[in-house]
Amino acid sequence: MKRSVTIVIFVALAATLFGGPGINPAADPHHPIYDDFDRWLAQGVITEEPAFRPYPQDVIERLLRQVERRGSRSEAARAGRYLEALSARDAADIWAYGGVHSDTEDVAVRAGAGFDLNFELFERFDLNGTWGAFATEEATEEFLPTSKRDTLDILDDNAKISAGGRDIYTLMAVESAVSYVGEKGYVQAGIMRRSFGPLHEDSPVVSDDANQAGGVVVGFDFGKIDYTASLFSLSATQSFATAATDERGTLLDFNDDQTPDLLALENAELVPGKLMYLQRFGVQLFPWAHFSFFEAAITGPRVEMAYLVPFKLMWHAQGTAAYADNSFMGLTLDLRPAPRWRIPMVAYVDDANFNDIAALSLDTKIKAAASGAIQFAPEPEAIDMLSLQYDAVLPYMYTHASQNPYVPEPNYLDYLHQDQNLGSGLLPNSDRLTARANLRLPGEVTLGLFGAVLRHANASEGVIDQYINDGGYTDAGRGGEFEYFDADGDGDDPDELIWNGGRLTFQEDLRFLTQENIEQTYQAGFEVGLERRVGSIDAALAASYTFERVTNPISYVWTAGQTDGGGGRTVTGEDQTNHLIEIHVTLRY
Repeated sequence: MKRSVTIVIFVALAATLFGGPGINPAADPHHPIYDDFDRWLAQGVITEEPAFRPYPQDVIERLLRQVERRGSRSEAARAGRYLEALSARDAADIWAYGGVHSDTEDVAVRAGAGFDLNFELFERFDLNGTWGAFATEEATEEFLPTSKRDTLDILDDNAKISAGGRDIYTLMAVESAVSYVGEKGYVQAGIMRRSFGPLHEDSPVVSDDANQAGGVVVGFDFGKIDYTASLFSLSATQSFATAATDERGTLLDFNDDQTPDLLALENAELVPGKLMYLQRFGVQLFPWAHFSFFEAAITGPRVEMAYLVPFKLMWHAQGTAAYADNSFMGLTLDLRPAPRWRIPMVAYVDDANFNDIAALSLDTKIKAAASGAIQFAPEPEAIDMLSLQYDAVLPYMYTHASQNPYVPEPNYLDYLHQDQNLGSGLLPNSDRLTARANLRLPGEVTLGLFGAVLRHANASEGVIDQYINDGGYTDAGRGGEFEYFDADGDGDDPDELIWNGGRLTFQEDLRFLTQENIEQTYQAGFEVGLERRVGSIDAALAASYTFERVTNPISYVWTAGQTDGGGGRTVTGEDQTNHLIEIHVTLRY
């Protein structure tokens, strides 16, 4: 990113009452109402929530009525304003949008128009959504802070217009949800982003920053026991390609030093047929403690009927299907140890050496991710929330090796959707500590102050530092080597090269941030927002600034033919300083 400081002004015209385009509380987990739900959970005004956000509209209204009954005067008034806005059912609103992301030297421009819909089709049966068309530059990601991802759901397409030396893509963006809410549960189907609780911001399970996906969520609440089941449709990714292979995947073309001509695909091909099944069993242990056990399985390109059976153990169901898929399990614990205090935690495990862990030896294979936070919603209520959160992604989490990484075939078993991680934005072998203060100033001005420290290293460095082990989502920590053999049996020099893939789970010790080269990132900044009603127009101003300092930035370079044994290695670059700015003005009529 560029590092010189200039001033950039970003002006946006958008739809939706409380934020940018596509924000609908029943179809988008980024709606500001969910920040309020986090505060109300910390206050104890509401004591339960569904596993997934966004909530169906009837669930949102039910929780808001609890806040009206149990919250303070100001909180009840805020809930009332939300209820008033949500009560405008059978409504369609038109919107327009324009904006810029910037690193203070270069910019990425967006513009769009569309409409929102909120209809009660039948009693307790709602349709919510946002439909839009956008003109955008694809460079937006490079103007975001480390570990952050674009939150606007724009469908990739090749339609583009060249103007002023820039390529402007004309794309569609849709968020849609259909839901039915009964006395004991709900069903919600649609194409949207989702987040899995109790820690929803960049959840390690399903992150609100991950790409949207089509799917169905079914939730039941039996009082002290709850159950959630879900099925999501994903896209698999072809991550690598070789110069040429035969039908068996045998490498045919080689470089001068007889290593394969491996190409990392910048725009990986997406392939349909990948599915994710996720279920959660929850128990309200005490009024101040909720516990859950959850499981997930990723498979493709087939539908596995065993995963559709309700109230099963996913790992057991995988066993009935010959252990052909990638399964996960996890635990959540949501504590409220004192008034206005909340401690939510989640741990998510892909694979681990059970024998070593049972012997209390933790320096072993553990593919996992975890998050935990301490949240405080104090009085006076000028301070909405104070929080301290820690996130960790252990080596090789979210990855899954195919049988031969050098064959250009889709990977249906890793944790990627549309070439992006479904969980946390942190790379494997990373952690992050974030402090945040959300303030409410006079005149309904909101101010968020934040600071974060991030660390990342290539878990394969110095251990299996060869070939494609770059420390990212395609590096599953697999050891292996190329073997030559005499394919035609004529007694001449070996004329065929085959990848001996070694073991699928190479890792035998933890290696969590123990490498020589560790990249560290320091972030600090603010977010400010202001809402006003001008005549029949609802207006909102929002701005954000992030200062980012990256020290010892690491990258992976291909060194075949330059070093003994070929392969690649981790290198470090110059320290970086980034200034990232985003300013919005939003209007809705």
